[in-house]
Amino acid sequence: MRTELLTRACVLQVVALTTVLLSLCGCGQAVEETDVAVSLPFQVPLINCTHRSDIGANLNATLYISGGYAPCALTIDSATLTASGTCPNITAGIVRPLGLEYWLPDPVNSGAPVALAYILSWADLSAMTVGAAPDVPVDMTPGVKAKLLTTPDDVAALRSIPPAPPVTDCNNPSDTETSNLCAEDWAKNDAFRTNPIDFNINSLVGSTSNLLEACNGTLFTR
Repeated sequence: MRTELLTRACVLQVVALTTVLLSLCGCGQAVEETDVAVSLPFQVPLINCTHRSDIGANLNATLYISGGYAPCALTIDSATLTASGTCPNITAGIVRPLGLEYWLPDPVNSGAPVALAYILSWADLSAMTVGAAPDVPVDMTPGVKAKLLTTPDDVAALRSIPPAPPVTDCNNPSDTETSNLCAEDWAKNDAFRTNPIDFNINSLVGSTSNLLEACNGTLFTR
């Protein structure tokens, strides 16, 4: 594992294809706020994707971090589709829900973003973890700790989940189920209101995947 140090900053570093590591360094003092350097492999399967090179040439990624931070634009490697960049001044000390959106600019609508996929997960940035173990694994692979949304129906299904009983502790990373519920509540009540996901284009039915349309080269066919 390699930990990269930035001037007066601490970083997030990836050491495996399916796991993100948040490397939070105290820089000589207790960590309260940190720059987070991101490198996230593409976790959405592309099978028989005829227009993969076109997607790679135009794909964008934005990371949303709970707490009212501005959306963090990431750079896409056109060959590997890995998203990377730095999100500044993130306060550590708690478990934070995360949202990773992949999108393409609409060429006939002034480059307006059209979502291909959205991965909802969370990261343990609690002070105890930062102090005791600076490498914090964050699973962005769709599965137990991450939810993949690719269609309007996926978003509608998430929004329609009945409200969970009030959660008094969203800061317990050992409780995966509760952390997932807290991430879903954040997405429904905060993230999606502030930064709506737009899967709707071409009057497609709710179950149609924009990613599949992009692979077929028909996403922006009017």
